[in-house]
Amino acid sequence: MSKPRNQEYSIGKWSIQFWANIHMYCHRLVASKGKKTYELHCEDLPIKGPFVGVWLYETEMPDLHRDELITVLAKWGDKTEKRLKIYTEREVSHLNLGDGTIRIEKTSPTGESLEKS
Repeated sequence: MSKPRNQEYSIGKWSIQFWANIHMYCHRLVASKGKKTYELHCEDLPIKGPFVGVWLYETEMPDLHRDELITVLAKWGDKTEKRLKIYTEREVSHLNLGDGTIRIEKTSPTGESLEKS
């Protein structure tokens, strides 16, 4: 039996809703806390993983919410077994490796790591 396309999770005071593949490799990701709701740009990435990319810097929100969401999304990724690449700036991403760790790395505008492994 496959998972439903619409999944909802509660993590702390945040609610995360995820609709898989609303258009090809693009997903709908909504994060809510209290009366604030944010639509987050989210899609599969063409890098080995597989990884789902989330672009936080494209959504206007207070810095406090952005900082909280990095942790909340990482926990959501662990809970749902999704490996995430969370972009907080055009050239900075937070890589959730799926084992409870988050690695911050510099990336090119195409999403490729600029750091040597």
